[in-house]
Amino acid sequence: YAYNKDQNITFSTIMLIGLFLLAQIPLSFSQVCEDVYPHLSCGLSYTDESTCSTAGCCWDGSNCFAPKIYGYEFKSTSEDSNHMAGTLSLNEGSGIKFGSDFSELTLDVIQETESRTHIKIAPTGEARWEIPDSILPRPGGLYTGSHPLTKTTIKPQNDDDSYNNMEILITRLSHNLPTAELIFAFTKMLVFQDQYIQFVLGVPGDVGATYGFGESTRHTQKLVYNSTYTLWNTDQAASNFDQSLYGSHPFYIQVAADGKAHGVLFLNSNGMEVTVTESSSQGNTIGVQSTGGLIDIYVFAGPTPSDVVRQYQEVVGKPAMAPYWALGFHNCRWGYENIEYVEEVVANYSSAGIPLETQWTDIDYMDGFKDFTFDPVNFPVNKMQSFVKKLHDNNQRYVPIVDPAIYVLNSTYSAYTEGMKMDVFVKDMYGKEPYLSQVWPGATYFPDWFAPNTQAYWSAQMQDFFELISFDGIWIDMNEASNFCNADGNGQVCELLPPDSPCVNGCCIQCSTVDPSNKYDYPPFVPNAVWGALGAKTIASSAVHSGGILEYNAHNLYGFMESIATRNALLSIRPAERPFVLSRSTTMGSGKHTAHWTGDNAATWDDLKASITTMNNLALFGISITGADICGFNGATWEELCARWIEVGAFSPFSRDHNAIEQPPQELYRWDSVAEASRKSLSLRYQLLPYLYTLTYGAHTNGDLVMCGLWVNFPSDPITLTQDSQYMWSDGLLFTPVLTEGATSVVGYFPRAIWYSLTDDSMIDASAMGTYTELPTDLTSTNVHVRGGRVLPMQGAAMTTTAARATPFSLLVALDSQGEAKGSLYLDDGVQAELLRSTTISYSVKDEVLTSTVGMNTYSTAALLGKVEVRGVKFVRLLKTEPSCQGALSVWTRQGSASAGFSKVFAEIVPATVEFVQRENYGSVVFAFDANQEVHIASDFTLTWKCI
Repeated sequence: YAYNKDQNITFSTIMLIGLFLLAQIPLSFSQVCEDVYPHLSCGLSYTDESTCSTAGCCWDGSNCFAPKIYGYEFKSTSEDSNHMAGTLSLNEGSGIKFGSDFSELTLDVIQETESRTHIKIAPTGEARWEIPDSILPRPGGLYTGSHPLTKTTIKPQNDDDSYNNMEILITRLSHNLPTAELIFAFTKMLVFQDQYIQFVLGVPGDVGATYGFGESTRHTQKLVYNSTYTLWNTDQAASNFDQSLYGSHPFYIQVAADGKAHGVLFLNSNGMEVTVTESSSQGNTIGVQSTGGLIDIYVFAGPTPSDVVRQYQEVVGKPAMAPYWALGFHNCRWGYENIEYVEEVVANYSSAGIPLETQWTDIDYMDGFKDFTFDPVNFPVNKMQSFVKKLHDNNQRYVPIVDPAIYVLNSTYSAYTEGMKMDVFVKDMYGKEPYLSQVWPGATYFPDWFAPNTQAYWSAQMQDFFELISFDGIWIDMNEASNFCNADGNGQVCELLPPDSPCVNGCCIQCSTVDPSNKYDYPPFVPNAVWGALGAKTIASSAVHSGGILEYNAHNLYGFMESIATRNALLSIRPAERPFVLSRSTTMGSGKHTAHWTGDNAATWDDLKASITTMNNLALFGISITGADICGFNGATWEELCARWIEVGAFSPFSRDHNAIEQPPQELYRWDSVAEASRKSLSLRYQLLPYLYTLTYGAHTNGDLVMCGLWVNFPSDPITLTQDSQYMWSDGLLFTPVLTEGATSVVGYFPRAIWYSLTDDSMIDASAMGTYTELPTDLTSTNVHVRGGRVLPMQGAAMTTTAARATPFSLLVALDSQGEAKGSLYLDDGVQAELLRSTTISYSVKDEVLTSTVGMNTYSTAALLGKVEVRGVKFVRLLKTEPSCQGALSVWTRQGSASAGFSKVFAEIVPATVEFVQRENYGSVVFAFDANQEVHIASDFTLTWKCI
């Protein structure tokens, strides 16, 4: 309208009419695309403006992203202090044309424990896919106490959002602070359609770092803002940085400036994309997009990073307890030509004086790469049996690889014929015939872990295999699942090629599309999967598991479920013995069943550095036994890199050298310098095994971290938040390796504490404040420091864990600035499945007295204590004489219960020798005991000393 002074109408009237008319017009496409924040990708399918607008999304010239969303409004139906429920009513259609928006959602917010809040959003009255409790049991519960750590507030509308999105806010309460701390904000852009779920979390303003979401190889553990993380299990070499890999872990931890932490789990097995966005004006956000399922969120209040990890594991399960031997050093190679070569490798390790606990074999040992078989020429059964017997006679172990895919073109191959009889294979989209794929042996079927007979089938195959070769553990690979065909994801149904037909691009089956409208193979939203389509190089998304479960929903669970089946199979073979499984593919809860290695890395300095970040991430996800292929899997390694890598790998929870076929051999004895670096590093590892084993017990029983970044133990120190070149075992040991080519020194950061070197006599006093220190480090050396205030149980170095366990114990007491320390020791036979016979010992030091207190004591051991070394001792200097020390050890007996405490002295023992050692910048005293003094490690005692 144009204002005309001759017309009998006022300007105000014109404006009112205009505004009325505008109100009747829906927002234009440009309006819903203006000032959208954050930008969430509409997926891989929309690559130009035309297809993007057809999907109801916004095009910025190069990217297709979700528009502004009206979202849902909350209406409460019930509320009490620890349970809130209600409905979410659609304000207006989202505009995203991936399907119809559900008009009503049901919301439940339950305070399950003091520190855990469970949020669940699902369409009202609609059955939706979710991970079955039978696979991943959830704890549930309703907190009945009166002092929860958190408070939940649901706002029907977001006051700062004109699009009327509801909000869920969770704050952490504190009796010491006047205000609560925001830890979770479900804020806007909620979309819930059949095959597309979207929501955005606001990042609290005081958050200094976010960690988690995996699995991917990264340069930094701290998540990088304005980045997207895809969760879709994929067979892709780990040497590819910042892309989705073998596992999916939708969990993160955030650390605030004051060091307090909280965490969030999105319990969903569907394909997922997480976008972390930064904006100084609109706030930082985490955008979550999923291909289906439901919204199932757990919020963990911490308040320490370690607390968050424990709380997370209360939901998904605590790590499996590894057998003691699994903590030794392992060797493998893809490309061993025959068993004679493998025997020579084992002998060469022994001749070089390098410990070797376990020899592994890759797919070379198989007959035509078929599971549960042996190559009759190069790895005949009789020679393999003899080889494994020699290993066992020498207290060494053997682990073979097994892939999930079963070869189908052999009517005499029992793994195939029994599988068909028992109906255990994944079916194609019609649900009748098994889905045909191709992996190493050729045409294959995949076991369906949901099928009722599959566990019995898998256990029987493992039993038959074990009767051929008495293996000690099983390595499961290619279980994302990996498929060499269906490269474009269009292979809904596959069949064998006609006779004499040539293979195409290495694929010897032919796959075809029979239903191009199938919404699972061609979903409206495709996250940034590495190979494009969700079904590319894996099982087709339309394939059907038992019970009608779609691969589309369950893909990320395949390797996880194989881990469960394999662990159960090993328990059925040896019910009393602790299983050891190593799996490539993982998801939330995998650590309860399996160990994990970081996959196909490369022989580069970048891969070496990134291995630390990956292992630290996997620890957050509840997988305590992790490691990278030492010296690199792909590519030709070289002397310097291999030496530096063993100095990291020797102190990874899982320590294995492994490399690829057609690459030069890289066993640790191949170079003199690498052999020396290996002897030194592995010698120290084996001495530290009692401490490492105790840490794995803490992980198994309490959800403690075995390996972690410095920030976990020092979260209020901002420097630690980005310190990716160092790592720790629990809170006691700090590792500072050289990770740079040509370097003969390394600068490490030492957080606020006293740090004693285990590789030389130095001490770093950072008790006043954290400090950077340059450490000279020649090619065969590394840097390991024990934190003041810790007691480390140790034993002697040896060539096997069995031999090391037979040596006397020693205790390394590292005093803090107050002259105090604490520690613990866990003892058992190293192999029992149920941990029924075990002993726990706690140590404390105060006022120049070390106290050993036995707790649980059902494991009988005659192991002796041979030495106690106390570092950082204080003494009174008299004149100019050298200090001298005296010590006395009193062994106590008890009356009544263990909680009654010490009652009387059983024996007083004077150490055989007492030696004061002047270190570089501190003093230590060493107490030695003879074997005939019989100081048993599993005894209550006090050791008192005085130095003048």
